[in-house]
Amino acid sequence: MSKRPKLEELNVLDDFMLNAIANDPDVGEAFFKEVLSILLEREIGEIHVKAQSVIPGDTPELRGIRLDVEIYEEDDSPAKCRIYNMESQTYPELDIQKTLLSG
Repeated sequence: MSKRPKLEELNVLDDFMLNAIANDPDVGEAFFKEVLSILLEREIGEIHVKAQSVIPGDTPELRGIRLDVEIYEEDDSPAKCRIYNMESQTYPELDIQKTLLSG
């Protein structure tokens, strides 16, 4: 059995912390708006954050998915809304940036 880290040892990439931020009405939207702005290198419009969203499979044979954080950005484009899924990853042996760029 692996030892659970203490709260002081966690960072925002840990699932527990990401979920806590997403559920905090005082900081959640501002935090994710800033993260999206940095990642997408543009200003982000009005957003709404939904933590721990579950999308069930269409049939009993298909598996559903669990999204750590689902973010809806209101937009003036014809689409009217952009949807982002933010997942926490804390695997030190995996280079996420390389995976995203090459995949």
